[in-house]
Amino acid sequence: MCWRDEDSSMDVFRVKGILRLMGSAKKHIVQGVHELFEITESTEGWPSVDDALTQVIFIGRDLDRAVLQAGLDACKVAGGVPPAAVAVEG
Repeated sequence: MCWRDEDSSMDVFRVKGILRLMGSAKKHIVQGVHELFEITESTEGWPSVDDALTQVIFIGRDLDRAVLQAGLDACKVAGGVPPAAVAVEG
C-alpha cells in the first residue's frame, strides 16, 4: 500500500477517494479504515478524459504529504494517467 510503511510513524485512520484506472472508463472508489481497504467500480463514468483525476483524502496522525504523494505517483503508468491529488487531514 502506498501509505503503509513499517518504518513510518504515519498513522492513517481513514482513506477515501476516486481513482482513475487505466483501461476503464468508470470511476473507482477507494475506502479504507486503518489497514483494511477496498476499491470498487462505480456505475458512474468520467464526464470526459480531461475530468478524470484521481483524488484521495487521507485522515490520520503524523501524515507526510510528500510520502503519500510519492506512493500514489509510484502507481501511475507513465503517460497514461494524469497526476493524483492528495489531501491530508490530521
